[in-house]
Amino acid sequence: MLNNFTPIPPPEKPFYKRIKNEQLQYGYLIRNLIRPLNNISKGIEKKTSFGEENEKDIFYIIGFPRNEDGLLFLVLCNLSHIGYALEHGYIPVIDQQNYSNQYLNQENLKFENSWEYYFDQPFKYSLDDIKNSKNIVLSNKLQMPNRKYTIDFNIFEDLRRLNFFRDLFKKYIIPNSKTMDYLITSYNNIFSGKKNILGILCRGTDYLSKKPGGHPIQPQPEDVIKKAKETMEIYKCDFLYLATEDQDIYETFKFHFKDKLISNNQRRFKQSDFINTDYISQMLNPKNSENYQLGLDYLSSIYNLSKCDCFLGGKTAGTIGVYLMSEGFTYDYVWDLGFYPLPSLYKTILKKINKNK
Repeated sequence: MLNNFTPIPPPEKPFYKRIKNEQLQYGYLIRNLIRPLNNISKGIEKKTSFGEENEKDIFYIIGFPRNEDGLLFLVLCNLSHIGYALEHGYIPVIDQQNYSNQYLNQENLKFENSWEYYFDQPFKYSLDDIKNSKNIVLSNKLQMPNRKYTIDFNIFEDLRRLNFFRDLFKKYIIPNSKTMDYLITSYNNIFSGKKNILGILCRGTDYLSKKPGGHPIQPQPEDVIKKAKETMEIYKCDFLYLATEDQDIYETFKFHFKDKLISNNQRRFKQSDFINTDYISQMLNPKNSENYQLGLDYLSSIYNLSKCDCFLGGKTAGTIGVYLMSEGFTYDYVWDLGFYPLPSLYKTILKKINKNK
């Protein structure tokens, strides 16, 4: 059953006060113009029935195909749908079993829910528990159910909205016991005996090499290093915890910060690996546990960053995750550099043709 927490986001600021220069860029405008078309092409939510059980409850199954997105982006999408479900009196159940995603072991397709590799269900109901239920609502296939519950990259600038989603996150994004043990063990092994730590999330690889259209522009590593040195001096930080999937960036930070640099042992990639590849997900084998471990280490890095005293990062889903997990920082800074431009319509069509060959 639902508890008494009924989330209603605080009123948004008037659009003309919230609009920013990058929101007038070609890529941002195109994305918002095609949003109504997405609602049509990806369908609206659907009411159905699986049987006669649980007749007093309405279950909202959250499911959408996302093959190339990282774990924290999936978390944010599910969090958005959870908020929507609770407002409507539905019990959310997350389905990453019947919809493709890079973490689902393809050998176990239709048998395992990849959400449950890492997290518990928000209200402990699994897909199996509701398979004969009377009242079912299937979510639409959009990343976010509507604009009201959209978690965007301007959330850092609206403390009321950030606190709302932070509260929602801490109540309903629940690491399972195996994941929580891994997070705590990793944190203790890395941070034991250390204090005054600056955390940095520095994306590279496919972000810097491919500059994916419509995604936030990431700061250059040399700019992050300069800002890190200034922050460590001003706020007397003794260590720097670096979260990055980019081996080149890691080695550059190691050269500059030497023994002050700490990190986890996640797998890292070189930018040269992406000459003929667009996304990290395309380099992994969906038939083994590599994707699972990569997601677990990524989640561990986000958890560790949320425990640091200060924080620096670019606008990414991971950075939003850091803020939702954290209780706040002594000092924090997020680079706001706009968005990578979308490719021309001709290039987009050509890419789709080549992909389908």
